[in-house]
Amino acid sequence: MQRLKFFLELKAIYCDENKDYKKALILFDSCILLESNSGNIIFLGDLYERQLFVYYNMNLNQLGVKSLFKSIECFKKAGNLDKQGSLYFTLGNIYFMNQQFDKAFLAFVESSQNRIDSFEVSIGWIFAARCLLNTGNLKLAGEYIRKGKSIIYSPTPYQPFYYYSVYGTWLSAMNKKKEALQNFKKAVPLAVKGGQLYQKAATLVDIAEIYIGLKRFDNAKKNLSEAIKIADSVNVIRTAKVRKVF
Repeated sequence: MQRLKFFLELKAIYCDENKDYKKALILFDSCILLESNSGNIIFLGDLYERQLFVYYNMNLNQLGVKSLFKSIECFKKAGNLDKQGSLYFTLGNIYFMNQQFDKAFLAFVESSQNRIDSFEVSIGWIFAARCLLNTGNLKLAGEYIRKGKSIIYSPTPYQPFYYYSVYGTWLSAMNKKKEALQNFKKAVPLAVKGGQLYQKAATLVDIAEIYIGLKRFDNAKKNLSEAIKIADSVNVIRTAKVRKVF
C-alpha cells in the first residue's frame, strides 16, 4: 500500500509539472483517499497543499482555497504552527490577488502570529500593511510597517524590497513625496537583486508618478520608458499602473 501511495504521488507531481492538471487532480484525490485513514496528518497536509497549486494553475481558486484550509487543519492537528503560518501567508496572497483585502489582512496577521523565523514574522506584518493601504487605513498601515521594519536586515532581497516599496507607498499617500521617492529608489536595486522584474517595473512607475507630481517630467519619462521595456521583456502587457500614468 505504501509503495502504491508513493507511486501515485510521484505520478501526480509529474502530471502537474507537465501541465496535465486534470490527471494530476485525479491522482492527488487518490493519494488523499488512501492517506486519510493512515493517520499521517503531516503527509496528508502536504497532499492538500500540492492539490491547492494544481487548482491554482487551473484558475480554480475557490477550490484551491478549500484545499488550503484542509492543509492548514492538518498541520493544526499536528501542532506545526510554523507550517500553519506559511500556509496562511499563501492564503493571504491568494486573497490579495483577488482584491479581497480585508481577508488578506487577517490571513497575513495570522501568518505572522504563527511563524518562528523573525524575518518571516516581519514580512507578514509588511504584507498586512499593504492590505491596509488598499483599504485606505493609513494610520493602522503605518503601525504595521513599523512592526515589520526589521525585515530590512533580511538576506533575502525580496523581503527588504517589500518594506521599502510598501513604506514608500505609505509615505506617498501621506503626501511625503520626497521621502517616498527615497524609499522607492532603495527598492529598485533590491528588486533587481531578487530577480523581480515585474516589481522593478511597478516601482519605476511609482517613481515616475512622484516625478510627475514634482513637475520633473524628464525624470518621469525616463522611468516610465524603462518600466515599459521591462514589461515587454517579461511578456507583461503594459500594466494598469502604466496605462493610468499615460
